[in-house]
Amino acid sequence: MILIFGSILYLSLKKSLERGLDISLRTFEEELRDALHINPYEKWNDVVNKESGEEIPLMYVQIMKISENGNRSTISIRSKTLKSGYLPLSKMAYAKAMRDTISFDTLRDRDNNPLRIMTSPIERKGGFSFILQIATPLKVISSTLDKFLFILLISGPILLIFSAFGGYLFVKKAFSPVKKIVRTAKRITAENLSQRIEPIDGKDEIGELAETFNDMISRLEMSFKQTKQFSSDVSHELKTPLTAIRGEIEVTLRKEREIEGYKNILKSLLEETGKLETIVENLLFLSRMDSQGIKFSFRKFALDESLLEVFEKIEKIAEGKGVHLILKKIQEVNVEGESNQVERAITNLIGNAIKYTPEGGRIEMSLEEERDSAKFTIKDTGMGIPEDALPYIFDRFYRVDKARSRETGGSGLGLAIVKWIVEAHRGKIEVKSKVGEGTIFVVFLPLKH
Repeated sequence: MILIFGSILYLSLKKSLERGLDISLRTFEEELRDALHINPYEKWNDVVNKESGEEIPLMYVQIMKISENGNRSTISIRSKTLKSGYLPLSKMAYAKAMRDTISFDTLRDRDNNPLRIMTSPIERKGGFSFILQIATPLKVISSTLDKFLFILLISGPILLIFSAFGGYLFVKKAFSPVKKIVRTAKRITAENLSQRIEPIDGKDEIGELAETFNDMISRLEMSFKQTKQFSSDVSHELKTPLTAIRGEIEVTLRKEREIEGYKNILKSLLEETGKLETIVENLLFLSRMDSQGIKFSFRKFALDESLLEVFEKIEKIAEGKGVHLILKKIQEVNVEGESNQVERAITNLIGNAIKYTPEGGRIEMSLEEERDSAKFTIKDTGMGIPEDALPYIFDRFYRVDKARSRETGGSGLGLAIVKWIVEAHRGKIEVKSKVGEGTIFVVFLPLKH
């Protein structure tokens, strides 16, 4: 950057000095031209010597006399400041002068000294053309540029040293928070995710990095906790039916039994195996949900017809438990989604209500259109859910009363699956409950007109 900046300054100064020199040459040329025009050719030599005398010792003047055929050119008039020398004439300057055009050149004289030369046509008289050349040596400019270059060469390294030192201090201070982040990151492990980076003052990129890193660690900590809790719950849920199955088998093997006794034991084993199968099936479904492996093919379907199908399948289960299942109100509504998954969610909700509604209780269902959504409501007269437990009922394996849930065959996965299916269909689910009075679940799904 210092080299580029110095080069630009040097070239700019050089261009500026040359431009000023060209202006001086042009001003002198205009004055001399005027003096030549008002005097006859015989007096031009005196005019040239007068104009470029001792007052302007570094101004050289030369007038060339060119024959009309252009074959030869001679130096007819020369200022005393040139002494015995002469000004060189380039082919380009000569060609431009013959076309009545002024030009500027930087050429060298016989002693190899650089000159700034202005070449311009004067007039044509008596079969001859005259070319006026005015020059000045570039020693002054060269001297100025040499001094400036010397200053650049001296100040450049000094500026480089100061800028390097300042840059080092700046980088050290700027990256000090980054080192803190690195040290903290090295201390964090899977067993120690509670550590956080100290907040950094300011809203710059480093502060944003620290904040983002802390957010990432928080998400990882939450994920690890959920994974540990999930593993613990899965182990516990699978262990219960497996223990029951093992116990049944051990009891059966202790003594000989009648055929009816073996049948009863097999029925019990089948029931426990069914619980295991349900848990594994729900776990596989949740695993596929987490990995986004389930791809729904949304189609328009009648939600009222799906509700009636679920009602017909589950009505006998409710009757067997002594619970009254009632369709209070049902409207014809169409939604977009996968009917099998929506039916699964409805089945889980009704089945959940049946499990926790005592004998003689009621479960009322309704389906109606509300604004741009299909509203499905299921209300039971069961035991209800405590208010402090409501935020967690959709978490996996969460159960308000674990003992009673196991008695009813619950695994704590049904409502988690319901919520996922509803949200996958761009809907939402709400719940209201009061202990001893019952629970109300409301599902909203977007209508398909």
